[in-house]
Amino acid sequence: MLELRGPQNRGSGTGAVAIENPFGCGQLEPDLEITKRTLIGMAKNPNVGGVLVVGLGCEQIQADDLVKEIEKTGKPVEKVVVQEVDGGTPPAAIEKGVTLLRKMAEEVLSQRPEEVDVSNLVMGVECGGSDATSGLAANPVVGYASDKLVDLGGTVILSETP
Repeated sequence: MLELRGPQNRGSGTGAVAIENPFGCGQLEPDLEITKRTLIGMAKNPNVGGVLVVGLGCEQIQADDLVKEIEKTGKPVEKVVVQEVDGGTPPAAIEKGVTLLRKMAEEVLSQRPEEVDVSNLVMGVECGGSDATSGLAANPVVGYASDKLVDLGGTVILSETP
């Protein structure tokens, strides 16, 4: 899966990022469902401007299933299934992917950031707990920032479980 980041990253040189899934044909439930939800969740991230799903065609998680879920966001999403392109040749699949990404990049880069209310913000936090300074410096700062965000109507999720 490739994620295409929006205009806020235009100057950083990180326009497209490849996210690999090395478990294509050998994963069992419930791990398979977790992998599928993770891939879909990453693609739905608001910082992702568009997505190209690439598959061989025989994986347990099919490209069509990912595309169907990602489309619900309204962002551009395309797929390349190697076995469905020109007799299953990798060069043809690569060419198709590059063409789709160029088109998608034009669309994504024409978008402009929009302001939203802070109440739409959800921040996930985790205690590092690995050294003596986290309790003295990092945790109080994260707590302060969390309190401020909640006061403004946002949401904070602490994933720490004792």
